[in-house]
Amino acid sequence: MIKKIGVENFRVFKDYTEFEIRPITLLVGPNNSGKSSFTKLLLLLKNGIETLNFEKGNHNLESFDKVINWESDSDNLKLIFKNLVPFLDDSYQIEFSYENRCINKLVIFKNKKEPLLKIEISEEEIYYQHQNLSYYNGIIAEFDIRQLIDVVYNKEIQVRQWHKFGKQIFSYGYISLASLKVDNKITLTEFKNLHTDDPANKLSNMVIDTLKNKAIYNEIENFNKDYLLFKVLKNDVDITASFVDKILSIQQESFKMNSSDLFINIDYDGLFNTFKKSFHWFKREITTNTYKYFKNLFADDKIDVQISELGKFIFNEKIYGNNDYFNTYVIN
Repeated sequence: MIKKIGVENFRVFKDYTEFEIRPITLLVGPNNSGKSSFTKLLLLLKNGIETLNFEKGNHNLESFDKVINWESDSDNLKLIFKNLVPFLDDSYQIEFSYENRCINKLVIFKNKKEPLLKIEISEEEIYYQHQNLSYYNGIIAEFDIRQLIDVVYNKEIQVRQWHKFGKQIFSYGYISLASLKVDNKITLTEFKNLHTDDPANKLSNMVIDTLKNKAIYNEIENFNKDYLLFKVLKNDVDITASFVDKILSIQQESFKMNSSDLFINIDYDGLFNTFKKSFHWFKREITTNTYKYFKNLFADDKIDVQISELGKFIFNEKIYGNNDYFNTYVIN
């Protein structure tokens, strides 16, 4: 659920202006203060976030050029959403920058000076358009992997929590993993075995999510806080401890991407796919770059790059892949 929307360079909003959103929201202010502009913006966004569609809807906005603030020297429109970032808790925000009604930059941040993720796209590099979605290649992306690992260590991850209403109706929302109270020591391996040991034992969605949250919490508690996603073996002997700084340096540099091989779309659902596809790309880059460095250093030795427990969690658990917000189920 979106809690805040910020806007800059849209009609009367030349400077950045932020609005808190609640189930019932009242806009109060004098004439020409922006009430109508913000309402029109919401109507425009109903058509989709990724490409601003001025032909559809009741917003009566003519074109991208007409909504840019008339006193501004910039041709870019910026929108910032709080609590719209996949898998992250609501301390993180996402900024979309638009040029000629299409996104040209996406930034996810907690501290704006140190973004977690930055993706830049050139308008010339739109691969194709289909059903009001633009698919891009040639993107430039950069993850601050140390900050992402801190997100994991600090449990700043959104997880699903259920609430009971009446006898059988349950609904769920998302809360920060750090706020959970965990009363048992179930591991992720034990949780996964619940599904394979007895296929006939079908657990409710509520029980599955509750156990999974506890397992994730316990898994993070048991991590070595070394930030290492991979370890290096030379002739089957672990040499990681002697090269921690170098491995971390390779790791950070590998989380930069300038590639024409990755095609993505950046509507809200596409943002999840962006995480999935880019993480696959980054994992390959780290493995390749780490192997090359150590093979050059020890040319006559056998080198093996293996994923760490932290790496397995970030790359394999797909904590960034859940996109089923705020539905209601009947549990039998």
